[in-house]
Amino acid sequence: MNTVFCPANKTPPRSWKQKLNPIWWMQNDEGMADWYRPDDPAWKRRLLWWLRNPAMNFKRYVIGFEDRDHYVTGRASTTITQSPLIVMRRDWGETGWHWCVSRVGWFWLPFASYSGIAVEWHCGWQCWGRLGAKFVILRSPFQGW
Repeated sequence: MNTVFCPANKTPPRSWKQKLNPIWWMQNDEGMADWYRPDDPAWKRRLLWWLRNPAMNFKRYVIGFEDRDHYVTGRASTTITQSPLIVMRRDWGETGWHWCVSRVGWFWLPFASYSGIAVEWHCGWQCWGRLGAKFVILRSPFQGW
């Protein structure tokens, strides 16, 4: 097991006033990625980006901790990196289980993922602070995107 210190992301800390505002929860302060649908009109890109990534501020800063320093302790990848800072082992060309626990102040927040041949999933607070869950049946004709 390895423990890594992770400084808060480079954006300014979010205020409590923002974190208590449900309208702000549904927005995405990080903006839209340049690679996302570059040929579509701007209004369509914004709408589809929001539908693809709803409530990002909520996941990142209200119930997540991307704007806070934290420690991550977990199982390190054995072949590519010795860091527990990965979400899916498949991203590093591996299969199997991954887990980590993030410590933010007094709170210990769990994360687990599995990358296999037919299925991949993750659930919990990812190593950089965002709460998320995902379940994918690989090579299925019913992929959403």
